[in-house]
Amino acid sequence: MTAIQIIGWIVSIAVIAAAWRYGRAPERLGATAVLANYLLTALAVVLEPPGFRWGIASADAALAGALVALSMAYRRHWLILSAGLALLVVIGHVSAWLEPGVSSRAYILYRLAPGLVLLAALAFAPVERWLAGDS
Repeated sequence: MTAIQIIGWIVSIAVIAAAWRYGRAPERLGATAVLANYLLTALAVVLEPPGFRWGIASADAALAGALVALSMAYRRHWLILSAGLALLVVIGHVSAWLEPGVSSRAYILYRLAPGLVLLAALAFAPVERWLAGDS
């Protein structure tokens, strides 16, 4: 792993821990879904054969489904944003599956850019809860 990947993992775990510690049920469920996605993706990277990454696409689709369900169950802006971003990642997977000639860098960017904004939304989740007066 490169230094930037290690820093990314440390920041991701810190954000998930902060959302779990300072959040309530929606933030904790969202943090759990993101952590499960990270673990499933890491497992899929190791176990998957070359070609289209079905395991990663399935993990991202499950995350999108979980965030959509959470956004319908709870009134949180960060959940709506996160669900939309997760759906963008799934669209990126579908486009890479439909057009196999997509460069690997573009495919990584399809997943990385929305994922970083999703992580920022999760970091903002406890602040939104506090601003809403939900203590």
